[in-house]
Amino acid sequence: MARRGLPILFVLAAVIALSGCASKRVETVEFGDPRTSFRILIATEQSEFKQAVTAEVVRRFDGAALFFKIIDLRELESEAVDAYAAVVIMNTCFAWKMNPRVQAFLESTAVKTKIIVMTTAGDPNWHTETAGIDAFTAASSPADVTRTAEKIRTRVQAIIDAAA
Repeated sequence: MARRGLPILFVLAAVIALSGCASKRVETVEFGDPRTSFRILIATEQSEFKQAVTAEVVRRFDGAALFFKIIDLRELESEAVDAYAAVVIMNTCFAWKMNPRVQAFLESTAVKTKIIVMTTAGDPNWHTETAGIDAFTAASSPADVTRTAEKIRTRVQAIIDAAA
């Protein structure tokens, strides 16, 4: 009788362990004038590095007539790319491949010229192979926050300049 309860105990322990490992969601935040034509969407994951990069990107545009919407990466598919001047996606490399959710989104999106993808990976030489996407890899290190934010800001500014 005690042996029959053992598999259930293992399943319960696994469920409890996995629920503790579930990633937290990024809270949706909007600021700026939503009526501006320069609307920026940032879809990201919950991590100290990505949150610091997001804050630094927004800070670097302080005073600009922009609207920012920051969402959890899991909500990306519900956003209309056409509603934004630029879309920044911050994700993590999984098993030497781009996050499958991001890959599916990129494959289903017709307008790729306004999308910037930053992927954190253990190998700084790893790159995505999605054609037509402005993508780069960054180390998830506090020392790289400023450099990564500047790369994103420069790319977003180029998209805005091209649209102006």
